[in-house]
Amino acid sequence: MFDKTKVQEALNRIDGAVSQLNLRRQDHIQLVQDMRLLNECCMEYFDDEQELKETRVVRMPDHVGTDQHIVDAEPCHQD
Repeated sequence: MFDKTKVQEALNRIDGAVSQLNLRRQDHIQLVQDMRLLNECCMEYFDDEQELKETRVVRMPDHVGTDQHIVDAEPCHQD
């Protein structure tokens, strides 16, 4: 399982390694853009996950926890 901190640490390590490579300018620009894209995707994932946790509400039936009497349906008569 991964979490936000681990992903950020991994992206930082990759970014550090990329900065030390002897690449053509265009290759370096492309890798940096790819890193930004990955970072945005990961952060959106974690933001969405957090939002789901915060908005997830279990709705209980209205009568739970009240003194309200529940009227059962009358049994069907078989004539």
